[in-house]
Amino acid sequence: MLAEGTLSQLQERLGEGLVFTVDADFAGSAPAQWDGFAERFRILQQSEKQLVVAAVGNRDPSIA
Repeated sequence: MLAEGTLSQLQERLGEGLVFTVDADFAGSAPAQWDGFAERFRILQQSEKQLVVAAVGNRDPSIA
């Protein structure tokens, strides 16, 4: 685990507010190894059912 807390607490610690939570089946997944993922996101917390990431840089990484 890289970080712990509620979504609000994680956003407060990061300052920029660009924290994304994805609920899905992540069992056996390695998002950090997905193509282009590490350039856009930093994993804050990952479980088998949820992934919480912070945007890298100042722009919204969900926009291509």
